[in-house]
Amino acid sequence: MVEKTSNRTHPGAPYVLIRSAVAVVLLIAVGLKSYQFGTKPTLLLDSQWFTISIVEFELLLGLWLLFGVLARIGWAITIFFFLLLAIRSLTQAFSGQNDCGCFGSIISVSPWYTAGFDALIVLSLSFVRPAGFGPDWNLFAFFWRDDFHAFRLNSLIKPISLWLILGITAALAISLNTGTVLSETGDILGDGKLVILEPTTWLGKRFPLLDYIEESEQLRRGKWLILFFHHDCPKCQTAMTEYKELAQLHRDNPDLPRVAFIEMPPYGQSEIGPAVDPAVFFRRLRDDRQWFIETPFVQELVESIAVGVQPQKH
Repeated sequence: MVEKTSNRTHPGAPYVLIRSAVAVVLLIAVGLKSYQFGTKPTLLLDSQWFTISIVEFELLLGLWLLFGVLARIGWAITIFFFLLLAIRSLTQAFSGQNDCGCFGSIISVSPWYTAGFDALIVLSLSFVRPAGFGPDWNLFAFFWRDDFHAFRLNSLIKPISLWLILGITAALAISLNTGTVLSETGDILGDGKLVILEPTTWLGKRFPLLDYIEESEQLRRGKWLILFFHHDCPKCQTAMTEYKELAQLHRDNPDLPRVAFIEMPPYGQSEIGPAVDPAVFFRRLRDDRQWFIETPFVQELVESIAVGVQPQKH
């Protein structure tokens, strides 16, 4: 008697499809974040190890889901992780952030979209479970009910090997791309060529960048609004237009702060100087270092003391 084969879909097939899609999304996010932090350091140096931890966990979970090892445990961890991500995305959305940061700086995604995606994953996995779950399953017995009897250690060789290779590479890319910092007294701490600037730490103190601005003697006296810019930054061009108008006001009212534009390296093709706008004081930051800060930013000075920072929101 010939046994008929069933063409019905395997009961675990929908879960395999979902977990594979989630794995791909996690691995893409890991790749983009690793590229961002490996090529462009973060301003918050203390968050470096937190960033590495997040990248490593997402990489581990992505490989875990991709290879389908211990499916039921992976299912539970994935639900819990994406629930946390959904809460985080909602917090970012309600606080007014425009980018969740999930995919680095290359792809900007609204926290509202990621919150919806995370919630969709949680809901989908709540209804679509790995094969073997029955209607009588409970949380406390679920670890024991997983198919440990069919589990083999050699099934971990591929995911663990990939995790070690990719994880170590990502961690090195992030950790090795650390910059030195500028102390409150103007000293560069460390031997690295990249210097990360943190203006909020200078408030109430002597402005430490004065020693690294070419011909900065005039900036050491009086009241100034100093705008730091990159020549190829569209936001900087917008801010410069606005501050040129403020510079004109100083000509009519000398009690107002003067305006200075400081170009950050790498410099543009054309030379800068007072001829561009006589009302604006133009100088450059020395190019013997790589300076890292989000531009444009404006530093308020009074007699060489940093009294305020005006972040630009254009």
